[in-house]
Amino acid sequence: MSVIDRIAIKFTSGQFWLTIITGLVFAYVSIKKILPSEAVASIISMVFVFYFKKDREVPTNGQQK
Repeated sequence: MSVIDRIAIKFTSGQFWLTIITGLVFAYVSIKKILPSEAVASIISMVFVFYFKKDREVPTNGQQK
């Protein structure tokens, strides 16, 4: 798999965009003081932990890991 293919897969991943948007939303509410910064930090931490904990190997041709 080429680097371009891997980048294309990453940018079309729903989980990638969900993580980015979640981070931006919580940064906004933290800056505007809508939520306390401690709450925002814990929520962002949970989102990123779940994102980076996911299985990185993409099965091909229906093969399981």
